[in-house]
Amino acid sequence: MWGLFESVLPWSEQRARERILAGRPPNRMKVQGRLVLANCETLRELPNRLDASAIDLSGCINVRRLPRRIRAAALVVSRANVLTLTAGLQIARTLVAELCPRLQAVEAIRVPELSLRGCRALEFLAEGLTVQRLVLNGCSRITQLPKSVVASVVHLDLSHCDGFTSLPDNFGHLQTLDISGCSNLAELPDGIRIRSRIEVAGSAVRRLPWSLKSVRVSWRGMEVPDRVAFDPKSITVDDILTERNITLRSVLLDRMGVESFVRQSRAIVADSDRDRGGELRLLRIPFERGRDFLCLDVRCPSTGKQYFLRVPPDMRTCHQAAAWVAGFRNPADYEPAVET
Repeated sequence: MWGLFESVLPWSEQRARERILAGRPPNRMKVQGRLVLANCETLRELPNRLDASAIDLSGCINVRRLPRRIRAAALVVSRANVLTLTAGLQIARTLVAELCPRLQAVEAIRVPELSLRGCRALEFLAEGLTVQRLVLNGCSRITQLPKSVVASVVHLDLSHCDGFTSLPDNFGHLQTLDISGCSNLAELPDGIRIRSRIEVAGSAVRRLPWSLKSVRVSWRGMEVPDRVAFDPKSITVDDILTERNITLRSVLLDRMGVESFVRQSRAIVADSDRDRGGELRLLRIPFERGRDFLCLDVRCPSTGKQYFLRVPPDMRTCHQAAAWVAGFRNPADYEPAVET
């Protein structure tokens, strides 16, 4: 009889936590408020049916199986060793399962926001999975999306998903797409539609199809013209020197490359020196607006290859800049015996 009352009566947050950690959870448990069990490494078993406003199981490394049914507005299981996110999860708002090293499959769940960042063992997303915001950052074994996701997703993060070589062209509601770092995704299909923005930094895509001519293009979060994203050879030194927006200037410099920029600009030698590795030069390139660009010109003593290492604009000497590159806050502490 008492077991029946336990399954019906609500539990306080503290009492529910104590009972679960004691290793004797009832079959059903309804918690008044949040249930926080984060980083409880001794936790192995949970009630078969668990209700709470929010549930935090992050860092519970000995939890391998989630309850048959969980009902909550938010569920966090990051860094747990769960193998599957089952269809019995009824999450009203957000499900976060990031950096789960053993997570292999996600069943047909309906949830507005789902983050699976860094789940490198994840291989399977079931048909029937319905989600509006989906983060798959770093899930390198996923190679395709189920039709249910293609039809429902609004914001899709595929950054550093090396398994994707192609994408479908029939997204139903897609507003933003992040394919940054997708090194094996060389092109997007004709007919794909994205209503707002696409992030492309570090992807293998070199052009956009006709259907995306009106989409906003981003490079590391900064909106850029198509030529900056897909034709870096068109960027000139003057483009960088005269750009007023500091963030965009950084993107232009990144796309052109520090070495090309320094070689093509009229750098001023602010200081020169020599250490056991050879000659050093501190080069300064004045900007029309903002702080100047400084870099340390060094050569590898083994190969003779020249490198331009960017340093903060307040550097005054080669030794100060070399110390900063080596990680020393106080240049006086930097006394290299041998440069390698």
